[in-house]
Parts: sequence; structure tokens; C-alpha cells
Amino acid sequence: MTNTTTGFVHGEDVELSGDFTVEGRRILTKIHLSVPVPDHFDAPEAVLEYDNVGDLKGPFKIDPDSVIGPDKLYLLLKNESGKNVTITGTVVPTLPSSLHQGDVRKQDSCLNTK
Repeated sequence: MTNTTTGFVHGEDVELSGDFTVEGRRILTKIHLSVPVPDHFDAPEAVLEYDNVGDLKGPFKIDPDSVIGPDKLYLLLKNESGKNVTITGTVVPTLPSSLHQGDVRKQDSCLNTK
């Protein structure tokens, strides 16, 4: 992937939300999980990586290699066109355990351009 931008991700219960700016446009992420994250957390300097702005249109599926915690955020998302987007960062505070995508049954997410 060739383009990156830094933003913010917050996780609590069964929802992750993120806020990024790409080419002057605000990109809001909402990722809904079927199981809760071990505790609330922030990734204050999360990195969104993508090839083209058009690739940021969802919905997305969460790849099985995605991990949340204990100290890292790694989300590999694939849209309906097969384009990949990643969101990575450091989790603050450190979570008591990890949540792997294999633990997540509801695998949908949405990136909305504002």
C-alpha cells in the first residue's frame, strides 16, 4: 500500500471508531464486533494505509490475521472489490488480553467519508 495518514481509534465494548483525514476529507470508521474488546482503549496515533482514495469505500470484512491488544492494533480490512486497507497503532492503555479476528463473528465495518 502506498498512502498513509495518521488518525485516532477508540475501542469500547463491541465497537471501534476511528477518525482520519485523507486528501482534506474526513474519514470516519465504525467497526462492529460480535464480542467485546477486553477493555476500552485508544490508539492515539493510528495509521491508515491504503492504495487509492477510492479503496476507502466499504463495506469491509475483517481479515483473520487482525489483532486487537494487548499493546497493538492491527486491522486488515478488505472491501467488496478486494482492495485492502490496514489500520495499525499502539493500544493505550495496554489491554489485559488480545482479541483475534477468529474470535469475531460479525465481520463488518464501514469507512464513511465526511
